[in-house]
Amino acid sequence: MRSSYRAPTRVPVPRERIEKALMAELSQEGLTNLGAVAAAVGLSSTRRFYKGFHELRVAIIAKNAAIRKQRLEGRRSVLTTVIEASLGSALHQQRVPTAEQVARSLGYATTKPLTSRFPELCEQLRACRQRLKRVKHGLPVNRRFARAGEHVRKRLTEALAEFPPPSCAQVVRSISGHRTQIRESFPEFWRALHERYMEYMREARRVKREIFAGEVHRAVRELRRQGIYPTARLVLTAIPQPQFRSLELVADIMRRARHELQSDATEPSMEGAR
Repeated sequence: MRSSYRAPTRVPVPRERIEKALMAELSQEGLTNLGAVAAAVGLSSTRRFYKGFHELRVAIIAKNAAIRKQRLEGRRSVLTTVIEASLGSALHQQRVPTAEQVARSLGYATTKPLTSRFPELCEQLRACRQRLKRVKHGLPVNRRFARAGEHVRKRLTEALAEFPPPSCAQVVRSISGHRTQIRESFPEFWRALHERYMEYMREARRVKREIFAGEVHRAVRELRRQGIYPTARLVLTAIPQPQFRSLELVADIMRRARHELQSDATEPSMEGAR
């Protein structure tokens, strides 16, 4: 008589054990590895944390983000002091180095760490090198151009502290200058302004899309409550004054939401079948 082998079923991990482990990790000062927590309580992945433990999971993620931010700010503070001291001392040397040479002396492959944090000092280095070059070759220094340059430099410095960050075109209009001339005369300032503005726009688009995703989710729930199957077109029509008009974007947000819901729904049954 043939006997069939039946694999022993795995008992689901009790909710109390998971909750206790997450609360213990939340009270710890260091970073928390959710994957390690899941393995410690007997879970094969972190999926279970996404259903029933949303607040604890979000709190741990926020704690990790705060710790990483604090560590990054500490490193940035040390790095800022070193770079600023190096650039400041370079301005008083007989032979003024380039920003590239200062960057290499600090161990950087490019000047981006300098130009992004200290565009004013980098611009001073460049201007100082130009003045020394003119003096060396016996060329007169154009005082009128220098005064105009100081006015432009002051406006560019002010623009780097404004919020929201202005675009390069807005700054040029406020100076009533020529775009190409300003870009070529103050390349470090121009690069810093452009990068700051682009970073702000990327973050603004991300926030705008998150808000729109929340509106899509609310419209889907309302249509289902009314017994209407939520298609992308109906969902978009149900949103008052939508920030986006793309049906493809609406469909993509709905697909992502369905995938998350399906993952949460299958996780407990998968654990019980092990």
